[in-house]
Amino acid sequence: RIFSVDLSAERIRQILHELGFVLLRPSYKYVLADKRERNGFLSRFKRIFSGLRKNDLLMFTDEVSVKQHPNIQPKWGLEGTKEFIGTFGNHAKVNVFGAINHELGKAFHMKSRKLNSDIFIKFLEHLMKLNQKKHIILVADNAPWHKSKKVLKFLEKVSEKLEILWLPAYSPDLNPIEHLWRFMKEIVSNHFFPKISELTNAITDFFNHLY
Repeated sequence: RIFSVDLSAERIRQILHELGFVLLRPSYKYVLADKRERNGFLSRFKRIFSGLRKNDLLMFTDEVSVKQHPNIQPKWGLEGTKEFIGTFGNHAKVNVFGAINHELGKAFHMKSRKLNSDIFIKFLEHLMKLNQKKHIILVADNAPWHKSKKVLKFLEKVSEKLEILWLPAYSPDLNPIEHLWRFMKEIVSNHFFPKISELTNAITDFFNHLY
């Protein structure tokens, strides 16, 4: 208006691009995360990582919930048309306990309808059974079912086989398994599954085709 110049939206986009601007997608920053706790964790992690022995197996664990109906995403279509995605209108889901190996990227998982201490202990037993000759160092967050009295008592009993390095609060960005969950949801959560068993099978197929 000041210089009496008219620019279309497309020309403004081109000018911004010429000036080095790109369209960025912001990331979440957890404002409640404690910087000192995060730095302390990173220092402990570096010491453990640099001191890994041949028999040690460093892994990262977490859980994710996958809904029976898909997440709605934009798609190409003819103007004026409308697409519909099936849903039962409920919140049926499958919970997945997962762990990844830092070196090989190998993933382990177990499906469950619930998230609780008993299932988490079963998953830990599952990991130890699959890696019987290894000493597992497991990085985990502070979910209530991870740190219940029952779990802590179990960890004392298996301390020679498994130990946990606790993540600082509000720091999922320090857990690389979050990338696996995002990838899995891109593959699995773009379908409507009429039966919960079909969703369970799709999750199994995802893990079977990772390698």
